[in-house]
Amino acid sequence: MILKNLPPGFFPPLKKDRDLAFLSKDKIELLKLHHFLLLPQADFSNMVDFEYLNPILILAKFTYEKISQIIQKSKKNNTLNPNKILNRILQLFIYN
Repeated sequence: MILKNLPPGFFPPLKKDRDLAFLSKDKIELLKLHHFLLLPQADFSNMVDFEYLNPILILAKFTYEKISQIIQKSKKNNTLNPNKILNRILQLFIYN
């Protein structure tokens, strides 16, 4: 089926097994499960008073607006991130 004349930012339903995800929040959950690895469980209880020997200072301040502009200007079918997530997916998160 070819979809034409759709509004900007429209993303068709996603399918997993026999279920379809229509709502943006359901699509996001499905994409997170498919594209992002689950973090390992770790015990950080011994990290309460930990201090790094050489603290790392981050001088650049990124705002949501600036990051949003960069993502919106990126080419849809390219990926520059290590997870190989298409810019099109990142743009959907910005629009929704």
